[in-house]
Amino acid sequence: MLEVANRRQRLPGVDVRPGAVKQARAETGLSLADVAGGRVTRAAIHLIETGRSRPSMPVLEMIAEKTGRPVSWFLAPGGRKNAADLEMEARVSELDHLAAAQDYERVRQVAEKLLEQQLGETFEARVRYHLGRALVRLYEPGEALPHLARARRVFEALEDNWMVVECMDWTAGAMYLREDPGALGLQEDALRLCRSLDPVPIETEIRLLTNLAAVYTQRREWPKAVKLYEQVLERGQEMQDMGRLARVYAGLGHAYRNLGDLTRAVSYTQRAAAFESLQRDKSALARVEVELAVLLMRHGDLVSAEKHLANALENCLQNNLEDQRDRVLLRLAELHLDRGDGDRARREAHEATLQAERSDRFATAGEGHAVLGRIRAAAGDHDGADREFEKALRTFGRLDEPERLVETHHAYAQVLKERGDSAGAYEQLAAAMAITRPGLAAKTTTRPAAREGSGTA
Repeated sequence: MLEVANRRQRLPGVDVRPGAVKQARAETGLSLADVAGGRVTRAAIHLIETGRSRPSMPVLEMIAEKTGRPVSWFLAPGGRKNAADLEMEARVSELDHLAAAQDYERVRQVAEKLLEQQLGETFEARVRYHLGRALVRLYEPGEALPHLARARRVFEALEDNWMVVECMDWTAGAMYLREDPGALGLQEDALRLCRSLDPVPIETEIRLLTNLAAVYTQRREWPKAVKLYEQVLERGQEMQDMGRLARVYAGLGHAYRNLGDLTRAVSYTQRAAAFESLQRDKSALARVEVELAVLLMRHGDLVSAEKHLANALENCLQNNLEDQRDRVLLRLAELHLDRGDGDRARREAHEATLQAERSDRFATAGEGHAVLGRIRAAAGDHDGADREFEKALRTFGRLDEPERLVETHHAYAQVLKERGDSAGAYEQLAAAMAITRPGLAAKTTTRPAAREGSGTA
């Protein structure tokens, strides 16, 4: 196909008048497939029509032939680019190739060097998009956000909604890594905008669905996560991205475990672990290792669980996966608590919680306080346990994460029940019910006797 040959030879693109290709196609009554003619893809023609891609001269000549127009009719003033523009096109094309090869460190080096030059707005936006995307992949979300924001503003001004969607998606990804609650709304907005495009870019839609499901998973909204993951499998029945498929299976395994369906949880997690492509996605690999460990802990196999968690921790340390590292440490703390090694559990949970707070990953910090609450309760430190659970509840209330809040109320209720504080346990369960079933909670008036020492007559 022409596009394959052109990509290999990196033929320079030429500027065409905005809307010219689409106008010519519409006036001749041709479809995208008619113009593509089997020599390039329909998507390639669409990208040219929307201004996201510039055709090489052989492709433009083919379009001209199909639509019965001279090549000169399509060219923008100065459409045959000067040497500087051609050089810049080649450098941006290099970024495309490096990103496709997942060489994100090199993408950063090339993009930062390019940004030292005086660039036109469009070139700058494309370079910043690539740089922001690479920084997200390198787990440096704070540095990625300003580049993606600048790129998005330019693409919005150009009315290039395809690239606006891309910028929104990667911005939401950066926010997700920072555990920013705003990631949910932005990811939903990106999906809506994607579905308004004509034609809808299926691969992009599938990626957005997968990422939105991951956000719901992070927020503990399991039914919504499962629904979206299943949509991904339905929409991408012929999915060629094995890495994404592995992540979808891992996400389904995680969600089904938390929904209590251990049979499906084990099945999907094992299927995810079987993908060779998972070995290249270190973050996804760490999540699968943790999920397998949690399932093994549920079955009482602490030895095998610890091996998976040790693998995950080594992976995180070698690949600078700080957010994943903290979660692995919390699972190790729970494992060592179950084994009766409270001191080690406390050290691991404290380290994870402290690091999460320093990095403003407040959801993980809240989870850490809840784990510390269980550890202190097991050691007989009732006041310390109360303080940790209160910190966890305040954190999740501030983040507006109702599912995590309910989980924490239930965990605290169990600790209070084991302590013999039935009234306190009831209060926590009532608080959880007020979140999940507010109408029913309001009608509930019967309460156990007040806690001893509460000062109530």
